[in-house]
Amino acid sequence: MKVKTKQPPAFRVGDRVTVPLGRRNVTGFVVEERGAIGVGGRYLYRVEVPMEPYEPMEMLLPEEEMTAATDEPAPIEPKEVVKYLVNGGLVSILYQNIGGGRNQPLAWLCRDTLGNVTHTFLAERGLVGGRIIPFHALYEKTVFGPKAEAVTAFVESFGVSRQEAERVVAAVGIAR
Repeated sequence: MKVKTKQPPAFRVGDRVTVPLGRRNVTGFVVEERGAIGVGGRYLYRVEVPMEPYEPMEMLLPEEEMTAATDEPAPIEPKEVVKYLVNGGLVSILYQNIGGGRNQPLAWLCRDTLGNVTHTFLAERGLVGGRIIPFHALYEKTVFGPKAEAVTAFVESFGVSRQEAERVVAAVGIAR
């Protein structure tokens, strides 16, 4: 009788992995090792795929469908920051802190599963930023006039120059 030797798991909690999602591969994080409970004793893992700025998607996958992620997210260039913020990103971020109060949210920019710039409220996923979102800085879909300076300083925290930050705020619009 042949004795089968048990292989150690290939991944550990916290590992970055590439997993299939539809017709493409995306990067996620192992959040739980379930053990050899799959068909034929396959190792199963629970993987979270960030879907910033929303909640992550969770998947239960066998080891054979995962590979170790070797690439780090590309740094975010200032021109990408400007493009994202002008095209709805700034309004979406400012909307998250309408009322102020305790525990005001912080925002970072990061890359989504396709490599596009998006925002997150989790420090471990952020690449640039990390300042408190100015409260009550949005009037309809424009920057509230008295908060324009605070919003400009907030935009600068994403690694753009003062002039670029002012252009972003002007492009979004200032309500007087």
